[in-house]
Amino acid sequence: MGQGVAVTVNGKSLLIIHTAAAGFFAVLNHCPHMGLRLDNGTVVGKVLVCLWHGAQFDLSTGACLRWAANEPPPEAIGETRRPLITFPVIVEDGQVFVEMEAVASESE
Repeated sequence: MGQGVAVTVNGKSLLIIHTAAAGFFAVLNHCPHMGLRLDNGTVVGKVLVCLWHGAQFDLSTGACLRWAANEPPPEAIGETRRPLITFPVIVEDGQVFVEMEAVASESE
């Protein structure tokens, strides 16, 4: 299992996740369906599972791989499985950097 930490960059809450097998990932720290924080979710491999409704997201692409088990999406959400917003991560000399331009443009 991986672990994550919530950080604020350019006024936006990001979730930085590290997994031993796949390295570092950065995503906007809110579920694109429920709007709730993801930093209390579970990470298995390269998949983040939302604690609130069980949706599973690919940390590399942000794609919603699976909706909550045995439940259709609520009517207010619609049928679309919205992806996570992901950001490029660079690791240099033991330091983790999120590409700031990507954070600014994705959050506008």
